[in-house]
Amino acid sequence: MKYVVRAIKHFFCFIVLLTVIMGIFILAGLVEPAPESLFRNGWTSVLQILALFAVVSAIYPKISYATRTATVPGETSETRNGIVSLMEERGYVLEKAEGENMSFRLSSPVGRFRRLWEDRVTFTRTIDGYALEGPNKDIVRLVNALEMKFNPFE
Repeated sequence: MKYVVRAIKHFFCFIVLLTVIMGIFILAGLVEPAPESLFRNGWTSVLQILALFAVVSAIYPKISYATRTATVPGETSETRNGIVSLMEERGYVLEKAEGENMSFRLSSPVGRFRRLWEDRVTFTRTIDGYALEGPNKDIVRLVNALEMKFNPFE
């Protein structure tokens, strides 16, 4: 279900972005405000653009959200404060902690808006560390930072 919600959010974000760009062109007087003059094939082009947005929106969550494992030796009681401080340095705040698992959100409202409120990073305890789930580009950076912090000589 989370995948579908992310796809729908991105679909509407693309529509809003196109609407803003077209609005700027219209307000600047560069084009007339009719679909026939905005696009080569008029309404047919609008439908083609919407279909393209739907396809990209359907694929985007698959490539932009991931789960990766970070090797973090030690007990949760030993590593928890280090993880929380690392996440705070990176602009995250602890949202909830349930046993050995933790969830973080961005502290900046602007950052949360830019990511369409899909900014949660979840730490799930595994045998050799944590499985991190969230936005792919953040997860890669966080896994590297965690492993450097807790395994400095490997």
